[in-house]
Amino acid sequence: MIYGLVATNSFMLFTFAIYIITQMYKIIGADNKMILDFDLIESENSCSQSLYCSIVNWYKLDYKILFLYTWSFWFNSENSDIPIGLRIGRKNDKMKDILNSFFSIQFQQIDTSQDFSNEIIEIIHNELLKNKPVIVGTNLYWCPWSKKYKKESRYPDKRIHPEDCDNIIIIGIDFDKKIVYCKEKNTDNKFVFATFNDIIYGCKKLNLLEKGDKSGPRNNFDWKKSIKRSLEYTNQNIFTENVFENMKELALHLKNVDLDLNSERNGLSDLYLADIPLLDRIMNIGRARKQFAKVLQYFVRNFDANQLSPFINDFYEIRNKWDNIKIIFLKGFKVNRLSRQTLDSIADEINNLSILEEKAFYDLRNIVK
Repeated sequence: MIYGLVATNSFMLFTFAIYIITQMYKIIGADNKMILDFDLIESENSCSQSLYCSIVNWYKLDYKILFLYTWSFWFNSENSDIPIGLRIGRKNDKMKDILNSFFSIQFQQIDTSQDFSNEIIEIIHNELLKNKPVIVGTNLYWCPWSKKYKKESRYPDKRIHPEDCDNIIIIGIDFDKKIVYCKEKNTDNKFVFATFNDIIYGCKKLNLLEKGDKSGPRNNFDWKKSIKRSLEYTNQNIFTENVFENMKELALHLKNVDLDLNSERNGLSDLYLADIPLLDRIMNIGRARKQFAKVLQYFVRNFDANQLSPFINDFYEIRNKWDNIKIIFLKGFKVNRLSRQTLDSIADEINNLSILEEKAFYDLRNIVK
């Protein structure tokens, strides 16, 4: 009798082991390789925004609500010895908070900045076996598709300086070739790869995906309350009581300074023009207006918020005006010169934008109050 039970249990364990091996074989494949079918949502988002939007899309959900807190601006009128490009920007877009509150998506973050072992690869592999992509904070010095790949860094520690960092998403692995398959904002949604060593030496942190049961705003969602909170966040300026007055301060500052383009370059050559803080931050400010237009469009389409329709084109136009400012600055950097007349013209345009944005702000607030 005991022998029979042992034999039965042994057979069940053997059968279960065969099942596990079969399932792993299906996932990995005969050549020890697996790639998840993952689309990267780019659409002019920043690297981290692109990844967050793509994660929501991975679950077949609409990601536009993530743009709820993108409309913001700040300018530090003090510390005039610091380049203007380092004194302007927009606030945290709170996407991680929205991921959690609306989609119950969180990330378990593992610090690997001092880990140079194969355990990093093992963790990535285990997550892929669970059908989960992995977000990796890495250094462009170790990204083979980057123009900075294995080139001398401006910084002694290549692993921690923010200007050299990037977020990538790992969606596959090949143990025979010792590579991982990645997608990154600047790769046109195509596979790129990095060697195991690239990941081990470049990886600062691993973000492991955890998903709960929430699937976005429900049918009874109060879009007016959300817009109201968003507007409150927009006007919570770091340096002044009124965000639009802060824009005017930037315009006035540009009227009264001779812009030092060499200082604004922040040590970057023509090879890295796109990374110049002044260009990058103005681009992000403009991009944020387009993203806010998208969240308004989302409310119109999904919750019959038709009162918001007129504002959609307004914010697209505002975005275009910020983009035109970036283009004028870019031309100046290419020839290393911006005339007084050009700077005055930029200042006037920023002043006009402050008026347009302030009007949109109060008109929206009247709708949702």
